[in-house]
Amino acid sequence: RHGYHYVLHTELPLPDREAHYSKMLVIHEALRSTRAPDWVFFIDCDAFVTNMDVAIPDVLATYGATGAVGPHFLVAEDPGGINTGTLLFRRSDWSLSFLERVAASQLGVAWDQSMFFWEILRHSLLELGTAGGVAVPADFRLPPEVAFVHQAHFNAFVPPASRDWSAYEWRPGDFVRHFAGCPWQEQHCLGLMRETAALMGQSALT
Repeated sequence: RHGYHYVLHTELPLPDREAHYSKMLVIHEALRSTRAPDWVFFIDCDAFVTNMDVAIPDVLATYGATGAVGPHFLVAEDPGGINTGTLLFRRSDWSLSFLERVAASQLGVAWDQSMFFWEILRHSLLELGTAGGVAVPADFRLPPEVAFVHQAHFNAFVPPASRDWSAYEWRPGDFVRHFAGCPWQEQHCLGLMRETAALMGQSALT
């Protein structure tokens, strides 16, 4: 509907690791390609677009990322920090450098999310200011290249994870329904996935 070029990845750059450790590499590759788009939107295989009327430029406009100014990286904020089920990256040197640092990170406490989150936070957290000639921790500030996005706009969860994690729960009209913590092997989750696929089909026809 919106004229996007869609790429389905069926092979992993890191075949010996779980799939989520490859996402920063496939995004980096897309941004470096000779026909790289202005923005790359990455979505996990357990996440579904549920509102076809919402376009990527709508999300960018909401968070001040249209044109040449504004954030280079948009990611959904959740009670645990961030969730990387959906990611939006601007084509820029900053994005390439950031993804390279994430890929090199060894901080996999919460899988790839820890790697992304620490790279967002570490520069400001480790920065020192001065007060009375003494070095003191500076006030934290999010890098200007990063925007935390509300889950309703980008990455809404389903139960039980939405409730167990005290996170935002998907509602009709939200852009993406993400089955984080709700694997297809569980009957409840598989039923919700089928329901969501049917909803997507209806939305695509209207």
